[in-house]
Amino acid sequence: NWDLDMAESNSGSASIRSGVIGDSQTSDLSVTLDVTADGVIEFNYKVSAEYSTSGNYFYDGLEFYVDGNLEGQYQTNTDGSSPWTNVSHSVSEGEHTFRWSFVKDAAGGGTDCVNTDCADAVWIDDIIFPPAYMESDMIMGDLNGDTIVNILDVIIMVNIILEVEMPSDQADLNGDGIVNILDVVQVINLILGPRFDDASVLEILNEENKILLESDGYVGAVKMILNHENHISINLTRAAFVADYNTMGNRTTILIVAPETKHLFDYEGDFDIVYVEAANSNSFIDVTLPSKTSLSKAYPNPFNPITNINYELSQESYVVIDIFNISGQLVENLLNGNKKPGNYDVQWDASLYPSGMYFVKMKVAGDVFNQKVMLMK
Repeated sequence: NWDLDMAESNSGSASIRSGVIGDSQTSDLSVTLDVTADGVIEFNYKVSAEYSTSGNYFYDGLEFYVDGNLEGQYQTNTDGSSPWTNVSHSVSEGEHTFRWSFVKDAAGGGTDCVNTDCADAVWIDDIIFPPAYMESDMIMGDLNGDTIVNILDVIIMVNIILEVEMPSDQADLNGDGIVNILDVVQVINLILGPRFDDASVLEILNEENKILLESDGYVGAVKMILNHENHISINLTRAAFVADYNTMGNRTTILIVAPETKHLFDYEGDFDIVYVEAANSNSFIDVTLPSKTSLSKAYPNPFNPITNINYELSQESYVVIDIFNISGQLVENLLNGNKKPGNYDVQWDASLYPSGMYFVKMKVAGDVFNQKVMLMK
């Protein structure tokens, strides 16, 4: 009586949780497989139950069996913490039954869930089985039915995500009810093999009409949604397993699978990046979007005699910042030069000028930004 738990997981969106039991009972989950080669079974577990403060005894917790033989007992840590923990066990070729049991002893104790407010349960996630024969009429990930999982299946899955083709249950490899980039990276894993250099963060950069990425490891897929009032031209990278996009009205969705370089695409036109998601080989990763070129409000304002002017650049640009009086005359140039992307401050010392209204004008790559400032002496 184990069940899916959408609120708890080691990775991804869910794990499987043991059933509710009483003292001297067990909650079992078992799988029988025909293992085709010597290997290992690996999984992550979490135990929140009665525990031994010395660690010398096993009261309540998780037991793992292979063919009825006890391979391991796992319980809450001696300090009461319940972290996710990874274990693995060697498995020989042949038919084997793997069983996970949440067990409870005959009575409660000082650290049972009445006294410690624990969950009285165990969780399993990220089970990796050894190579095994699976008898089935279909192969998960084989979307075109040719009995081979390859780039043709990736293209179909990309088209499903881009809403070019209708969804397919067979494309939902991780069983979360949604066909998204997590399913794409699982197909890539089947084709290219596992990765051990996964990225944990990704930054999107917008430089000189190019969208680039910076990451600290392997990126399995990137999905972007762009909003644009007018037509835009997009030239996607060729250094990727698959790269494609779909435009519907003023919205363009881009999907790039396993990019091999920093460069994602070139473009012509104006757009806003309204949504980005990225994944490594098994889970979503954090994404930082590019900044926008902007001129912030000067501070203080009104001022006497110094005010600070903050501006932000989304890409390397030639920047001109001028001060004009109320008659439209140029009174001072504060900046005239090339700047890299980033956030900057420039000060205007108006001690030589009379009180009154002035205008800050910033010109960047054809765009003009203005604001009023009041000097009060």
